[in-house]
Amino acid sequence: MSDKSYDRILSELKKMNSLYPLEYFTEEELEKSLQLKHGKFRRGIKYLAKKGLIDIQWLYNGAFVAKINNHGLHAIRKDT
Repeated sequence: MSDKSYDRILSELKKMNSLYPLEYFTEEELEKSLQLKHGKFRRGIKYLAKKGLIDIQWLYNGAFVAKINNHGLHAIRKDT
């Protein structure tokens, strides 16, 4: 992954996952902790979901909940 925003999103999800391993995290929780521009944040989330690095559930109102999966954890370890 070349874009730093993808790395930041994955790293934040990994940190949150280490505290609450069974939880999905809301869009608001992630966006607040990352402080990325909304458009860049949403593009990053969609990219990571398309690549299979996060599990995501889209809600009826367009929001989502997400968590990192094993592929995402492996990608972080591989990059470091």
